[in-house]
Amino acid sequence: MSIMALTPSQGAGAGASIYQPLNTDRQEIRLIEVLSIEEPVVCQISVVSLLEKPRYSALSYVWGDAANRETIMVNGMIIPVTVNLKAALRHFGRHWKTFNSNSDPSSMRIWADALCINQNDTDEISSQVRLMESVYSCPDLVLAWLGSEDQKTSFALKMLCQFTEEFQAAKYDPRILPDLHWLKNHPYLWKIDENRPEGDQVGNPVWDAIFFLNSLPYWRRVWTLQEQLLAPALVFSCPSTAVSGAKIFNALFVLGSLRAQLIRNERIPDFIPTRLWRSIGLPGHVSQDRIQHLARVVMLYLTVYRAQTLHKTAEDYRKLEIERFECLIKFPFEATEPKDHVYGILGLLNPQIKSKLKVDYSNRMTVNSVYLDFTSLLLEESKRLNSVVLRFLYLAGVGDNFGLPSWVPNYRAASKSVCHASWDTFTKVVPEEEARVLNSPNIRGLILSLSGARCLVVSRLGPTFSPFLSGENKYLIAELLKDPGPRFCQIWSLFRLALGIMSETYVGDIWHFVLLVEFVQIVEQFLGDSCPSYLKGITLENTRGLEEVHQSNFQIGLSEHTVSPQMSEKARAWISSALAMDRNMVAFQTNENFLGIGPIGVREGDCIFSLLGFPSFAVLRKAGSRYRFLGPCNISEREFQGPGTMKRLPSHGGYLNIEIV
Repeated sequence: MSIMALTPSQGAGAGASIYQPLNTDRQEIRLIEVLSIEEPVVCQISVVSLLEKPRYSALSYVWGDAANRETIMVNGMIIPVTVNLKAALRHFGRHWKTFNSNSDPSSMRIWADALCINQNDTDEISSQVRLMESVYSCPDLVLAWLGSEDQKTSFALKMLCQFTEEFQAAKYDPRILPDLHWLKNHPYLWKIDENRPEGDQVGNPVWDAIFFLNSLPYWRRVWTLQEQLLAPALVFSCPSTAVSGAKIFNALFVLGSLRAQLIRNERIPDFIPTRLWRSIGLPGHVSQDRIQHLARVVMLYLTVYRAQTLHKTAEDYRKLEIERFECLIKFPFEATEPKDHVYGILGLLNPQIKSKLKVDYSNRMTVNSVYLDFTSLLLEESKRLNSVVLRFLYLAGVGDNFGLPSWVPNYRAASKSVCHASWDTFTKVVPEEEARVLNSPNIRGLILSLSGARCLVVSRLGPTFSPFLSGENKYLIAELLKDPGPRFCQIWSLFRLALGIMSETYVGDIWHFVLLVEFVQIVEQFLGDSCPSYLKGITLENTRGLEEVHQSNFQIGLSEHTVSPQMSEKARAWISSALAMDRNMVAFQTNENFLGIGPIGVREGDCIFSLLGFPSFAVLRKAGSRYRFLGPCNISEREFQGPGTMKRLPSHGGYLNIEIV
């Protein structure tokens, strides 16, 4: 939980405080009563016990800039608070009345962390954070405050609410979504203002509002995620509008399904403008996607909702628990306090994990110790659920590890990384006879013991992808092209690697497409008329799109294919979007002429392993008799010496028990 000191600025003597110690045995918390919303906003704080099941509401919000503060009066003292908290307290009462019309307004009491927890006392912060699941599971209402910006936020909430009501009134079955022609009855979802300049906005007010909503910091924070998912009654709000959380989530789910269908559709309905389709139907990179933050929250909300309402058997519940667990691991959210990356999701995990992990914000517990203990518990939980036991490795090996063992996720770096969510490509199957004798992954101190097979060794580094078209990278590729002999098979492998991955990976991996198209353009630039015909055929104008690349294309040459103008627009939009992105990846060549793409930091001599319990290939570096984990990587599944010649990925020595430090 972010720590911001709250000290009286005036009206109190030295050492005065609005806080008295809380009784942890009685699970005491503080609640706020707003006495006046006129300047400077007057509040009173009282203490209650959760054991007595008090009536109250809770505020879910982003603190905002801690340096930008205003003052309110609390228990007779002038206290500095963030601008966002003051605005939320000022508007809370009006929204509370909307959803509690039969209740006495004087009974409204609010829990808000920055005021209800003594931010100068790390021991109190620790004890209160242990209660967060109860605090947000028990209130009559949780008000999610999206911020003080009103016009765009209010419009987005109202339009999402309208869409939910219309969709339900029409009794649409979600299974009709693939047809898309039901959209004709909802022109406000697809009509655009052609006169509006094309930029960040689509020209359709609904989608522009949704994209704006997605940009709000509220959806990216780890604490607000937990608060939304635990809330028994959730309301999203801004100054003038408050809407039921269920309506917002329902609308986002349907619109997300619609968008996914637009992405998959080879042809779009003729009534949908190309400009709109290009904006909402084309996937962006995971760090750039215009609705990715909303989509993550909705995905997790659905796992909680289904677990509460739809499961019928223990196995159904287990599958939903796995889904939620893996979503939480795969998508780290942002936090100011490093320990919050762990403590901020405890309320969403199995009680066994919470009971074993000590919550301690003091200097007695280091951040590294928290991450190490949590990773050990994640491994235990993965085994209990029979989930992908090493999924946490997707967040390891990213950025500076701050002295952590290489296999421990560094959530501080991972939450800002652009590459951790792009790797889930390959599923490797260990022969049954080998699996019987292999050790299950386990942690002993600072060592991760597991079984792995060394497949390849990095022999040469290629270009990074930041951006691919930089002058330096052009000449790296030009060097590879100078020798028309054996080296050209490396280019062919790179070419086939891009196509092979694209034909199997969902189109969200835009950088693969950039690798292909920009690579071919560079080939043409340096080879001119001598460029092989099967490469010359790949251009922005005639590339058919990722989902249309098939093995048959390799034999007959892609230049024979033509595409619609929509496909050309699709390709152009992919390139435009991708070139603006940072890509923390590097291409490399292996000792057996396989091509791969892995994390920056890979060196010649690093080993490519297949690890039991980890879906992707991994880059490991020798450290004496042990290894260090650098990160996941993509490897071309086959090596191509030329058209039609292929050799399977090798495994030298089979699976052996190894140790990672």
